[in-house]
Amino acid sequence: MGPIETTVVITAAEVQEWLGLATLPDIVTGMYALLLTTAKQLADQFCNNTFLNDDDTPIVVIPDAVKMGVLQVLTDLHNSWKKSKGETPVSGSVTKEKVGDVEVNYSTGAGAATSKSAAMISEYAKGILSVYRLMPL
Repeated sequence: MGPIETTVVITAAEVQEWLGLATLPDIVTGMYALLLTTAKQLADQFCNNTFLNDDDTPIVVIPDAVKMGVLQVLTDLHNSWKKSKGETPVSGSVTKEKVGDVEVNYSTGAGAATSKSAAMISEYAKGILSVYRLMPL
């Protein structure tokens, strides 16, 4: 387990609000627990960051941007799962469109962009997490 999986706390209420769910999801057992854990693990794998201070002590609070990245990965996984069942993805997806010199980011509902594979992190999630990504030398 990496530092994102063990340190970043995301509540059921945050998952409900982010995904636009009608009811509070069970994030301890079942599918939403699996989706949330997987989102954290994928973020850990992508960032490859131990989140240690210069003296090798753990950073107490991982930046909020990482939490936002985990939520976006969760959205990617959630929408992929919904589409695999023939259901419409829910809100919480963020899409990015560039028209000429103007770039627009916005949340969508039914027309949400989703990743082609549940194991794939969207470009938007990568953009959020890449600030904290450590590349091997």
